[in-house]
Amino acid sequence: SITQGVIAVRKQQGYEFEYKMLDEDFTREELFEQFPTARTFPQIRIDGENIGGYDNLVEWHTNSRVSG
Repeated sequence: SITQGVIAVRKQQGYEFEYKMLDEDFTREELFEQFPTARTFPQIRIDGENIGGYDNLVEWHTNSRVSG
């Protein structure tokens, strides 16, 4: 699943992460307050910055490696 892919990427790169479940850790309304343009799930935030979905995470990681 995409969620497992996100977790694998984060672990592989050595990042700490917090995994939260819809309707357990937050409501749908709270989700859309934090990610108003979300159209895919999971949604990823790094250091308070909304990254987006899995494809956005891969792009962010690629760009951070190029610029870092």
